[in-house]
Amino acid sequence: QPMGFYSPSQLIQDAKRHKIEVRPICINHSNWDHRLEGEPTAPALRLGLRLIKGLSKTSAEQLCQVRENALFHSIDNFCTRFSTAKQHWQQLVQADAFHCFDLHRHQSLWEISAWQAPTPLGDLQPAQDKMIQLKAPIEIEEVLSDYRHTGLTLRRHPLALLRSHKLFANCARAEDLTEIDDGRFIRIAGLISCRQRPGSAKGVMFVTLEDETGNSNIIVWPAVQEHCQKALLQSRLLMVKGCVQKAVSGHATPVIHVVAFSVESHDHLMRVDTASHDFH
Repeated sequence: QPMGFYSPSQLIQDAKRHKIEVRPICINHSNWDHRLEGEPTAPALRLGLRLIKGLSKTSAEQLCQVRENALFHSIDNFCTRFSTAKQHWQQLVQADAFHCFDLHRHQSLWEISAWQAPTPLGDLQPAQDKMIQLKAPIEIEEVLSDYRHTGLTLRRHPLALLRSHKLFANCARAEDLTEIDDGRFIRIAGLISCRQRPGSAKGVMFVTLEDETGNSNIIVWPAVQEHCQKALLQSRLLMVKGCVQKAVSGHATPVIHVVAFSVESHDHLMRVDTASHDFH
């Protein structure tokens, strides 16, 4: 980034499909920017603190300066040494940046809450009772939190979690499109990662859907847009019913689109907080 046309989620999903190791945000290893680490011949990509929603660059750089002396070894050690920006502690917890302590989000939040400012209900002191162990979030909760607080996940893609749902039982995946015949009717679902409606396209909208196998390109004619406007403009998780269109140009590999007949929102199944890249 900045690569305006592609979202960070799309780039990371594509990197993983190409067997590139992507390492999560970590208070002990992440800088503000993303960086390469590990073996020079096969480096891994370490995600940067810049992805954390609500975390300022100034606070992130302060954290990195404090960390230069020694890595943090516990929540208490972190809170003792990095006490100048308490308002950002929660953003770090919500982004799962304390996983290096073998703590899940719920446990990290529990332990760091003891260091928050006292409230009128009583004076809170740093937690001394380490016997309290909270139950870890289930996978879908972790995935949704990842999207909500960083805009992407390194866990299983939301569509992979939804494949067993009866609504998606007959849906094709993005990688399946190369094997499906031109003109065939299909259903396909995904997260909206991009919407485009160029002025030269006579009102046609182009939508990019992302699933666990890749991206699919959807063509939505004005009549369908009018009928499905709310789903197209406000939803994040879409199911498209339409037909496969394959165009062979100068390349050996055909350009594949799905021409939409109808578009349905299924946000109620999974409230994924993602931001699509919209162009007009």
